[in-house]
Amino acid sequence: MLFAPVVQFRNRLYDRGVCVRSLPVPVLSVGNITTGGTGKTPMVIAIAEMLTAWGWRVAIISRGYRRKSRGIVVVSDGRQLRASVTESGDEPALIAERVPAAIVVAARRRYAGALFAIERFGAEVIILDDGFQHRAVARQVDVAMVDRATLDPTNVLLPFGTLREPRRSLRRANVLCAVGVEAERVRPFARAGALILRGEVALDGWYSLDGGRSVNPTGPVIGLCGIAHPERFRSTIERSGDMHLAAFLSKRDHYWYTRADVEHVIAAAKRSSAQWVLTTEKDAVKLRQYAADFRSAGCEVGVARISLRLTPPDKQWLDVMLFNFRKRCR
Repeated sequence: MLFAPVVQFRNRLYDRGVCVRSLPVPVLSVGNITTGGTGKTPMVIAIAEMLTAWGWRVAIISRGYRRKSRGIVVVSDGRQLRASVTESGDEPALIAERVPAAIVVAARRRYAGALFAIERFGAEVIILDDGFQHRAVARQVDVAMVDRATLDPTNVLLPFGTLREPRRSLRRANVLCAVGVEAERVRPFARAGALILRGEVALDGWYSLDGGRSVNPTGPVIGLCGIAHPERFRSTIERSGDMHLAAFLSKRDHYWYTRADVEHVIAAAKRSSAQWVLTTEKDAVKLRQYAADFRSAGCEVGVARISLRLTPPDKQWLDVMLFNFRKRCR
């Protein structure tokens, strides 16, 4: 297959600075080297929350995978939402809701999207969501998320495995965050001086479909998700509270739900005498349009709110790194 040589050739060009463009503000990228979820979005949210709390005008640039629009879409201007989820894509919509003070732009061409955020909204720092492979934009900090699939010695490059790049590419990262694995297992793949963190993607609680209130699902529940690793969400439900999983329905990652899908979920809930349908934040932004359908059927929807939790020493190291990044770029 041609995938491996193409990746190698492409990286050699970028290593030499070919086709790499710099922006007039500092850039930080969060990404990984595998397909699917490794905690990128929770890390983007965590970093954006830190930087906005320090008074920075932060813009998050995301591709908006599987969105039903083209070109540059302003998801949020840092004051209000300005696009529907179909226009933005699920992950940009989720990020915009979780970090309301951040500018969020969906753009396939990240450089153009970032430049637009700078010129139109006065962005002072850019965060590239899933930007590790998008090397056409120069960056000061590269954060790489590393999970079990990344380190699995039997995992290989696409299309036969889930690796987007060889593991040696992790040496480009200034920061590596081990998620669900010990930090020492990541160290052999890190360059000298890289910061290695240990984190876990953890459940903060269950919230209503509109995100406005905390809820407490009990009894039989239906699980519903369209994410890269549905087994992780299933495990979250099985470990949570006074409930038992009556049925679990999963779709492909970034799935767009239809009314027929919702009717199927409601029917499964009725068969199981389940009052609750539990889903992820990424799915919730697409299911909200069917809130009335769930209500009329007597179904409550609980949304799992998750965050990236670092051990206290690692959280302090990340704070210091971002503080120095902030000072250096002012």
